[in-house]
Amino acid sequence: MSRRGPRSSVRAVLGALLLMPMLLLISPTAAMACSCAASDTEALLGYADTVAVGELTGVEPPATRADGSFSSDDRVTYTVAVDAVFQGDSADPLTFRSASHGASCGLEDMQVGTDYVFFVRDGESGLCDGTSRATAALIAEVEAVTGPGQAVSAAEPEPTAEPEPTAESEAATDVVSDSESVPVLWLALAAGFLVLLAVGWLMWRGRPGRGTGGHPST
Repeated sequence: MSRRGPRSSVRAVLGALLLMPMLLLISPTAAMACSCAASDTEALLGYADTVAVGELTGVEPPATRADGSFSSDDRVTYTVAVDAVFQGDSADPLTFRSASHGASCGLEDMQVGTDYVFFVRDGESGLCDGTSRATAALIAEVEAVTGPGQAVSAAEPEPTAEPEPTAESEAATDVVSDSESVPVLWLALAAGFLVLLAVGWLMWRGRPGRGTGGHPST
C-alpha cells in the first residue's frame, strides 16, 4: 500500500492556490454578485416611498471620470413617463438613480420604451427593490395592497415673465401714440371749422331785408 508523502500534499495545496485566481477570472460575476433577501411584493411596498408604473424614456450613464476609471457603484439616471402612481407622490416625468452594474445591485437590462413598475426610495432603485417589467400579475399584486393607481398629469410649465419695458420701447410707444393722435386732431379742427361755417351762413341768411331784392319802403 503506497503512502502519499509530504511533497504530494504541498503540491496539492499549491495547485489549489494557483487555480483560485483562474476561477475568479472565469466567473467574476459569481465572485461579485448582488445578494438580495427574499421579499414579497407587500414587503417591497413597505420599503419604497414611491411606486409607479410607466414607460422608461431615458437612461443617462454616469459621468466619465478624468482618469477614465469607473466603478460598478457609479450612478445611472433613469427618466420615466408615469402612467399611474400606486404609492407616494410622483412628478411626471419621474427621475431616479441606480448603480451602474448588477454587482452593486444596480438595475440591469433596462430598455427604453418598455413599461416597468418602479419601486423607488429616496430617489434610488435597484435589483433588490422590486423594480420589474410591468406585467399584469405584478400590477395585480401591487393593487391588492395599495388599491388602483392614480393617474398623474404632466407638470405645467411655469408662466413666462413678461419683459420689463425699456426706454427705447417706451419711446417707440410714445411715437406711435403721437402719430395716431394727429389724424384725430385734424378731424376735430375740420369739424369745428365746418360748424362755424354753417352757423355763419345761417346768420347771414337771417339778416333783415335779406331776400327782398330792394331797399325798404319809407
